[in-house]
Amino acid sequence: MEEAIAREKELKKWRRDKKLELIKRFNASFEFLNYHFD
Repeated sequence: MEEAIAREKELKKWRRDKKLELIKRFNASFEFLNYHFD
């Protein structure tokens, strides 16, 4: 759990364009993923 919190804090410091690049690597079409999780 501590690892996840540390990663989230790291990501919060990133610029918007850097965050978008990370998202594009895993979800290039920006598909709404909530339906995949129950």
